[in-house]
Amino acid sequence: MRPAARIRAAVEAMEMVLTAMQAGGAGAEAVLARYFRARRYAGAKDRRAIQDLVYCGLRRLAELDARLAFCDLATTSRNRVLLAAIMQAGEPAADWFGGPYGLPSPSSGEMAGLLRAARLPADVLPEPARLSVPDWAWAGLARRFGDALKEEAAGWDREASVDLRVIESHLSRNRLLISLAGMGLEAEPAPWAPTAVRLDRRVGRGRLRGILDRLAIAQDEGSQIAAHLADVRPGMTVVELGAGGGGKTAALADALRGRGRVVAVDVDRRRLERARRRLESLGLAGLVEWVMLPAAPDEARERLAPWLGLADRVLVDVPCTGSGTWRRHPDRKWRWKGEDLAGLRQTQQTMLAHALALAAPAAGARVVYVTCSLLPEENEDVVLRILDRHRDWELCDHRGVLRSLGWTRIPETAALLPSCLQLAPARHHTDGLFVAVLARKL
Repeated sequence: MRPAARIRAAVEAMEMVLTAMQAGGAGAEAVLARYFRARRYAGAKDRRAIQDLVYCGLRRLAELDARLAFCDLATTSRNRVLLAAIMQAGEPAADWFGGPYGLPSPSSGEMAGLLRAARLPADVLPEPARLSVPDWAWAGLARRFGDALKEEAAGWDREASVDLRVIESHLSRNRLLISLAGMGLEAEPAPWAPTAVRLDRRVGRGRLRGILDRLAIAQDEGSQIAAHLADVRPGMTVVELGAGGGGKTAALADALRGRGRVVAVDVDRRRLERARRRLESLGLAGLVEWVMLPAAPDEARERLAPWLGLADRVLVDVPCTGSGTWRRHPDRKWRWKGEDLAGLRQTQQTMLAHALALAAPAAGARVVYVTCSLLPEENEDVVLRILDRHRDWELCDHRGVLRSLGWTRIPETAALLPSCLQLAPARHHTDGLFVAVLARKL
């Protein structure tokens, strides 16, 4: 595809993504996948260029809109994509327009307006727009990062790394690295988790055939650290609330080394089915019991009753805003509204309270609370509120847990409570996972 065709395709794709977002539909990744399936003629380099331009626009959407509004330009998908392209390249190119598959050339007045918008000094924009932070998240992020927020926000514009988690029941991390090298893929151990391997670039699933969902899974190092903090040992009973796609389920089952069980719970039958197939391909499904939770609270409590007070470990991965995954899913910035957060926090508190009830009464039982959010309102605030209601529980220091596992290098937390772990994309090069480990008081 010529540059003009790529620009036009990016405008079309951006419009589809924004329409789905406003309707509460599929995320950007799924929309783009559907867009490219209908356009098989687009080569790999074309798809990458189009996707990168759309993601650039989504990551900087508030800034783009503020620049366009300042210059009295309409906030259309066309103007957003063109402005993002100009800000990336510095100057528009003649081959961006025209031809049978390109956009018509802008008028001289339109182009002058776009150039003015691109060259506006950043300090004329409101700070949330300058950093492309949604209004609903600004106060929480400022509370988290303070003067470092600008630096942290820059991390959300960077492409996320490609991390794999080795399934240690099958092979060691060193053997995985050797296998990847034999396939012509450069990789290295990730900084912290002993199961994590980081590829040097993004690759298609086809390049990892024979490894992915057989000997390893694609999983951000932050999620791997969260699973390690559960400190699962062979023979344990582990309950996972919010099993999702099965990534942490696989990590928990792998840690059992063939002895024990994981009870994987979710409210979405299709997600559970995908997770079950994934665990089957990894050879771990025999260790997992799958539980579909009804939406009605009374029915859900009844469904969980067989495991009340029986779990050595409970990992509760709650629904959240996903603010820690904005590098991968920039459209999630713009899907939430401030009024949505109160209901979300109530769900998080309810799930954490359920998790405490599932834990065994004996000393040593632990509950691990996990979000992929950077907001204290979803993290420390939820944990403190639950601890205030359940005085027989206390926080474990995440550093002590990891040291007990033999870790010598531990990421420095960005949490407001030092005993909790808050990862941040800019400083840790992971997703922004939050983890709190709770234990019964002795």
